[in-house]
Amino acid sequence: MGLAVSPNAQGKGIGGLLLQPVLQQADRQGEICYLFTSTDRAVKFYQRHGFVVREELRVLNDAPPLWMMMRSPQD
Repeated sequence: MGLAVSPNAQGKGIGGLLLQPVLQQADRQGEICYLFTSTDRAVKFYQRHGFVVREELRVLNDAPPLWMMMRSPQD
């Protein structure tokens, strides 16, 4: 599954609104959430929602980074 907001609609809180019900359910069930993202802006977005970078990957030496992020259940 994926989450995306059209570039012209970004920065208006839509992504956070889409993400919150999923995170709330994960918290209720005590589930850890994992994701991969490929932009600095997305890393910052997910960090604001409790995710931390666990690993930076590069598929090829000259490829852009791919970050694996994790969020533990919140109280």
